[in-house]
Amino acid sequence: LIGLIEDASDSGEQCKAVSEQTTVLLDGLKNAIQFTRSLGQELYPPVLKDLGVREALEDLVAQFRLRNTTIVFKAHFDDSINQLNPDFGLVIYRIVQEGLNNAIKYLKGTKVTVNVKMNDAVLSLIIGDNGVGFPEKIRFKHSLGLKSISERCRSLSGKIEILNQNGAVIKIEIPVI
Repeated sequence: LIGLIEDASDSGEQCKAVSEQTTVLLDGLKNAIQFTRSLGQELYPPVLKDLGVREALEDLVAQFRLRNTTIVFKAHFDDSINQLNPDFGLVIYRIVQEGLNNAIKYLKGTKVTVNVKMNDAVLSLIIGDNGVGFPEKIRFKHSLGLKSISERCRSLSGKIEILNQNGAVIKIEIPVI
């Protein structure tokens, strides 16, 4: 590009070539900026910081509804979860996100439910669907998504239970300090 600019004084065609390449470079730069912004939002969703855990989870489910119109999503989130500290809330958000991804990708259901509530000092999270359930051999050994959910749960000293009950059910209980 620099060589074309230096020679551009000699020819109108070279000026046109420089202009076209500059446009391509600017478009690439704009795309890179947009990608970087979206990546930052995926790492820590702004809605989580701005509106709290409950609204961030509602927004997450709404996004899944838009992308998966053949699946019915039902969700209930207690208002009290907005009292969670931001780091704790982010882990809960990621667990729900991964649970929804698993339900959509692998379990072949038509209905997904998500419930997050607080009882005393325990957060209870249940993600279920009416699909085929989890094959026994996949539960934790071969599923990166389930491993991720399990590790996040353990990072907060929680318990996880994976069941096949008319579909797949992930039950999590995490002490809230």
